[in-house]
Amino acid sequence: EDIDVLFSKNRDSTCQSMSVTFSGLLNALDGMANPDGQLFALTTNHIDRLDSALIRHGRVDLRVEFSTSTDEQLKDIFKSFLDDMNEDEDKSPETAEESDDSNKEVQKEDSEDSDDFPIAEFTPLTEDEQKQASKDWVKAWRKQFPLGVPMATVQSLCISEMGSSPKRLIEAIKELKQYE
Repeated sequence: EDIDVLFSKNRDSTCQSMSVTFSGLLNALDGMANPDGQLFALTTNHIDRLDSALIRHGRVDLRVEFSTSTDEQLKDIFKSFLDDMNEDEDKSPETAEESDDSNKEVQKEDSEDSDDFPIAEFTPLTEDEQKQASKDWVKAWRKQFPLGVPMATVQSLCISEMGSSPKRLIEAIKELKQYE
């Protein structure tokens, strides 16, 4: 759990069943009984709620902010997804003729409900289609998460939709719940 849920800014415990005091936590982090060589990772979404003694220099030596993803990061991960999809297509054991026939069938099925760009599973996109799909990908994230989205959420979606078409990947964004 995040460190900010354990104690209020005035060092009072926020959990009645917790037996650790604020002083006990500080001693566990860097007190006399703390063995050398241990690393502690403290997480919070509200650094302003933490007592300054808890996060002072020497006790917390490194701060890493995991900010929300930029448009460039979103485009890069989408490109990586497309590259992986195209790489899988290249490794297919089908003959070129069988592959061409199956792509025609998939494209025919997809053209019945196609949007701005024709996307079918495992059908490589043209460069222009990739650019359009990339724009649609970023736009979908910004619409679903107007305050921003962490890369962990983006990566999780890509993993859960591995093997899906780019069109399906973009549609899956709309199914994600927003968070505070």
